[in-house]
Amino acid sequence: KERRVASTVVALDSAGAPALTSNNFISERIRREVPWVRTSAEYALSETQSISGSASWANRGGLRTYTQLDDSTTADGGVASSTRRFSSGHDPEIDFDERVGLAQKLGIPGETLDLSLHRSTSHQDELYDYMNDSFAPPLPRSANNAEFLENSQITDFDMDYARPIAQSGTLKLGYAFELDGYGYSNIGNNVDPLSGAQTIDPSVTNQFSFQQRIHAVYGSYQTNLGDWTWLGGLRGELTDYEARQLTTEVSSSKSYFQIYPDLHVSRPLGDRSTVSFGASRRVVRPEPSSLNPYVDHEYTPNLNGGNFDLKPQYSQSYETGYAYQHAAEIYGVTGYYRLNRDSFTEVTQYLANGVTLTTPANLPQDKSAGMEFNANGRLLPQLSFSISGNLFYRQIDASALGISGLQSTAGLNAKARVDFRPSEANIVQFTLTRTDKRLTPQGYIGAINIVNVGYKYQLTKALKATATVYDLFNGQRIHRFFSSPTFSEEYERQVLGRVFYAGLVYSFGLANKEKQPGLDDDQ
Repeated sequence: KERRVASTVVALDSAGAPALTSNNFISERIRREVPWVRTSAEYALSETQSISGSASWANRGGLRTYTQLDDSTTADGGVASSTRRFSSGHDPEIDFDERVGLAQKLGIPGETLDLSLHRSTSHQDELYDYMNDSFAPPLPRSANNAEFLENSQITDFDMDYARPIAQSGTLKLGYAFELDGYGYSNIGNNVDPLSGAQTIDPSVTNQFSFQQRIHAVYGSYQTNLGDWTWLGGLRGELTDYEARQLTTEVSSSKSYFQIYPDLHVSRPLGDRSTVSFGASRRVVRPEPSSLNPYVDHEYTPNLNGGNFDLKPQYSQSYETGYAYQHAAEIYGVTGYYRLNRDSFTEVTQYLANGVTLTTPANLPQDKSAGMEFNANGRLLPQLSFSISGNLFYRQIDASALGISGLQSTAGLNAKARVDFRPSEANIVQFTLTRTDKRLTPQGYIGAINIVNVGYKYQLTKALKATATVYDLFNGQRIHRFFSSPTFSEEYERQVLGRVFYAGLVYSFGLANKEKQPGLDDDQ
């Protein structure tokens, strides 16, 4: 696939007038082989006990090359700098995922105990060579290389117990443990173009490690009181982690305990509709790579770095909904209000000479309200549809980040699918995914619209042919706008070219009868 990145950064003087305009353009080609294998099995040891397991292996990688052009001009049109960079390398990645489980039926009908152990690992080793030309000021060609190593491991254990209480109640209790490990290191070398001798470049060499442990105990109880169904839950989590930037000998460690309550109440309105109310508290923890304070120089002048002080994001949500179901038709609408604390965002600062640095940060205040909806039905005997979306209003306050004033936006995120089945053996599917404009403390990111088209033909009972075109109208584009008193930036990253997939699928063994026939547009 091809990818293009373009950015324009305008540095402003004290009067707010343009002082230096810097343009950056990258044209990248990525070639990948992606073999993968996955398998799963389940075995009944007895009428009350069964074991299950699954495993997968995936490998991807190939040649990755790009050409980068950078130039800067002063307010009077003079050329301040002009450079070019060639890059060539490989980015192989190997992923493993294994899971085992034990399901035990206990003495009371409906009383069960489930145990599961899961582990996933990922290893990525990237190696690139660079050739650098400077036209203004004129300098001899230089060469360098860089190797990036990234490893992650997730191990989690779950124990879930369920027991019926009286005639209409169900009690569920559980314990979960998760151990996360992450390591990142890179080594950069300057290369003598004549002799090939290499010397380490300290500015692009670093090592980072992260380890996190999460203990969680949780419980829920569901019961009927008259026409109302009540489901209440409580989850307590103890989290501790340590992040270490080994190169600069700095570290950060935290330990915290939080409780997350959840309440959902529903009541039928006749035979076909239901009304519901809910409230919940959730947490989203930062990715380990977002905590690494090292500044990534691979795509100069658009530098990226992490934030040691990045906090978890907490969300408090209140909802009320209505659902209607009749035969194959399903309709639902849910109004909500959500208050986020320390939600994740990014802040970009201007360094000098057209170079910017983007780092993650926490938004102190982030409110949103809106309406989520979904509908599934049939327009004609051969034509069915499904649509889901979120009509939202969002307001953020980034004053604590040094950016004054409230900012707000409204929009629509949606996914729609239409299936046309002219015969029992043929099906054509259209999908549209829209992600609307997103606010940032310094600007916004433009909307993204992607259309996929797929076709399936059932050759025999066991054999089918499929074909899918992903991103029919080249909508995979991130368009970002930033502005501040010292600079403004327009950044665009686009994946070019449609992806065409064709294949034969042969099914054997025990089929999953509950799965509806169709196309997998998310593959």
